[in-house]
Amino acid sequence: MIQRAAELLTRRYDTPDQAFMTREVSQRLGAVLAAGAFSLRMSPNAVTLTGLVCMLLGAWAFAAGEGAAGIVAPLLLWQLGFGFDCADGQLARATKRQSPFGGWLDVACDHIRQGALCLALTAVSPGLAGYAVALLLLSGMTVYLHTVAVIKFSAPPKLELGVHAGRLRVLVKELLDTPVFLLTLCLLRPWPSLLLLYAAGNGVLLLARAVALAKLRLARA
Repeated sequence: MIQRAAELLTRRYDTPDQAFMTREVSQRLGAVLAAGAFSLRMSPNAVTLTGLVCMLLGAWAFAAGEGAAGIVAPLLLWQLGFGFDCADGQLARATKRQSPFGGWLDVACDHIRQGALCLALTAVSPGLAGYAVALLLLSGMTVYLHTVAVIKFSAPPKLELGVHAGRLRVLVKELLDTPVFLLTLCLLRPWPSLLLLYAAGNGVLLLARAVALAKLRLARA
């Protein structure tokens, strides 16, 4: 079992299209967590639910924490939770335990943690502005996640965008990377106005990217 876990730990999955922090940090953390889960005989679905618990605890810490604790605790819990989100897929592929229910559970947990994150945002920035930004962010997250889920089993649409458009696409991808987003939220927590501005911008970018993906996919249909 230890040897099998070591093989899982060192296995490299071809994910060139992922953003830098997800690919180089979260996926590597996920490999460690997947190896540990394999040693403990955890199922991929159990890993998914463990990640959800970490995400929910992180949202609670973000909403209720004060001072440095309100920054460090959610940062660690959210990054750990996203590491588990990477680990469940690695474990499922390595042990050949992929299933339609596992895919559904992963998406369902994503929706739940997104809702919890937006609720936490309203706790840090209460009032009409906080609720409006939380709604915008949740809309962007939901629409983007739904768009990706719809087209994930088909070949990703690719167009000849040119050098500048390609660079812009890469920049947007890096800005919307989940661990980068969660890290920035934590760092901006002491400044509610900047926090709301960043969250609103992220929501708009997510909606714009979802629309762009949908248009590209429909154009290739």
